[in-house]
Amino acid sequence: MTTEVPKRLAPTSSTVRELFLKSGNLCAFPRCPHLLMNADGVFISQICHIEAAEEGGPRFNECMSNEDRRDFSNLMLMCHEHHKITDDVEKYSVENLVQMKEAHESRFSSPERVILDTIQDWTKSYQSTSPKNLGDFLKALGTKLEKDEQQELVNHVCQYIAKFQLIPLELRHFFSEAISRIQRMSETSVIARHSWADKAIHVEDLINAFKLSESDFYKRAQQLEHYGIASIDEIEDYNYRAHPVFIIHPIEDWPFWGDLALYCEKLNINLSTFTHDMQFGKLDSSNPEI
Repeated sequence: MTTEVPKRLAPTSSTVRELFLKSGNLCAFPRCPHLLMNADGVFISQICHIEAAEEGGPRFNECMSNEDRRDFSNLMLMCHEHHKITDDVEKYSVENLVQMKEAHESRFSSPERVILDTIQDWTKSYQSTSPKNLGDFLKALGTKLEKDEQQELVNHVCQYIAKFQLIPLELRHFFSEAISRIQRMSETSVIARHSWADKAIHVEDLINAFKLSESDFYKRAQQLEHYGIASIDEIEDYNYRAHPVFIIHPIEDWPFWGDLALYCEKLNINLSTFTHDMQFGKLDSSNPEI
């Protein structure tokens, strides 16, 4: 056993370089999509020790030297969240983390492996939050409900979110832009009333605004219809001519997305907080009435 006093030493520049080269710029935790360095070149992750650098730390090994503790073999690059999660020594032993490190670094050891690893269900990687009371949302809309009605509404929204998070991000982005366009054009003639949806927007307007071909637009709309989120319908004008319109499906007869777009506009929140980041917990009140 070493008699050296444990002391945290910074990794050498060559060690840091090797860690980055073998990381693929991704957190080493399995299936984590978080980057280690953002587009501006800012390091937004952490250098983590498998066996702690100092006494009292997770998996500290008194038999190791200070140099061993800062060696490449004892270090991993992870996002802040997973660095904290892996502090749980009961779930994440030295052996677990060594295997995790080796598996992650082997992903980038050959071009073929990198290509294969891009084929995965990325919808599993999103950490969504669901609402518990919708307090802030309902208050901003001026909606007052009885406790049981409010809870029932929360339940419906949570069930909907479970379905919505299965949609690929690219398709959710299309959906988000459509909602934003509907909100923006709400006082114009391209918006029409629909029998069971809150609002409908003429397909021609969206095709022109998005600069999509007709086939590309209808392909995306059809995919959303498969998920039960939106669809294409027809409405008649005063001359009984049919026009295709894009409609957002309500939640239990409630125009949820229309109200959410209005809520975002009032509070200056980007709609992508919900359509992309899936942070529906932000609709809650910290002082709920239910």
